[in-house]
Amino acid sequence: MQEKLLTANEVAEMLNIKKASVYQYVYLKRIPAVKISKRCVRFRKTDFLNWLDKKYYPAKKGGDD
Repeated sequence: MQEKLLTANEVAEMLNIKKASVYQYVYLKRIPAVKISKRCVRFRKTDFLNWLDKKYYPAKKGGDD
């Protein structure tokens, strides 16, 4: 079974950012993407979720530092 590819709209919605920001991240090579054609990019769901996990920073516990 083929892995689902996400669109820029889906990624933007998941990150709660604008689609233009997703394309900017692709241009800057800050997010893993698959270039389908000159004007079409998609995102492997597993690559995207792994990338997202690496960006996760848990909140600090405790009081005032």
